[in-house]
Amino acid sequence: ILAVTGVQTCALPISGYLTLVALSRLADELANIIKRGGGINVKATISEAYNNKKIELTSYYVSMSWKFVMFFMFAIGSVVFSFIPLLLKVLLVAGGAENYVLAAAFIIPNIIATSIEEPIGTSENIILGANKPLIVTVVDIIGMGASFGLTYLYLFVWKIQEVYGFQGLIWLLPLGGFPIAVTRLIIFWRYIHKNICPVKFREFSWQAFVAPLIPSLILAGIAQLWQNFVFPPMVEAFGGTNLALIIAGTISILFAFIVCVMLIFFPLYTAFGGWDDNTLSIFHEAVEISGPSRFLFRPIDRASQWLGLKSPLHNRFPIQYQKAKEQAIELMKERHIKDKLTTLIRENEEAFI
Repeated sequence: ILAVTGVQTCALPISGYLTLVALSRLADELANIIKRGGGINVKATISEAYNNKKIELTSYYVSMSWKFVMFFMFAIGSVVFSFIPLLLKVLLVAGGAENYVLAAAFIIPNIIATSIEEPIGTSENIILGANKPLIVTVVDIIGMGASFGLTYLYLFVWKIQEVYGFQGLIWLLPLGGFPIAVTRLIIFWRYIHKNICPVKFREFSWQAFVAPLIPSLILAGIAQLWQNFVFPPMVEAFGGTNLALIIAGTISILFAFIVCVMLIFFPLYTAFGGWDDNTLSIFHEAVEISGPSRFLFRPIDRASQWLGLKSPLHNRFPIQYQKAKEQAIELMKERHIKDKLTTLIRENEEAFI
């Protein structure tokens, strides 16, 4: 931007700016890990339910989308937030890529920026699935104009690059468009609630936000203990060399994703009321049809089923599904009848002509 306008408001050369952009993109790739489990594309299911006037079923799909998007975001995000910055520094130094160590500083801002991408993407899929694309187009066009205006304010009015220096740029590059993204998020979900189906935040808020938050905080504490009391002795035990750093770092990553996410987060999520009877049965069914990965999730499923029976919070905050189930059955019957009629017409096409 500075090169185009010809105005020099920051002493940072173009090469330095491009370096920061590259570091931010590296951190963004790591932050994007938190989207790997979520990102459920509900466009087709919403289209089928809403356009056949099954509003309760549409609302149920919305609730379940929030539940699973936030479930995976908290599970994986807590690991990325707690483990990855330190391990990134260690592995880059050990690999001789010290120049990229600064990418660790960009991870937290990029995690914050990434955290609302899936809720926004889900809202767009719901609106498009309901065949109401105009609002998305209008908001996107206005958002592009607002983005240029906000960039001008950052650089020439508030002069963040001068007032806050390098630290300001670390936050500005990933989060410059965050206010616009939050505005889009609010507009889209408000529109869905008013024009498509009820968005029952109070109903699914415990399973989507509170139940995964508590295990995430526990994982953050475990990460601090691991980094302070386990990782340094492990490096020394392997010889204290760069190879030792790589081995200890690899073990730490496996510990973070296998032990912390699968063996600690999942059961704790159940213990803190993350499942009700219906969603727990859905999880069990998903495990049974999961194919080659079934052996990994079956112990988690059994632990979750057991904790579901023992936890006092289980079924305290259910997502109501009865009316949605009735409408799903109605929809299946309607679809079955339509399929039969289509087959009949195709088989007797000459008679109809």
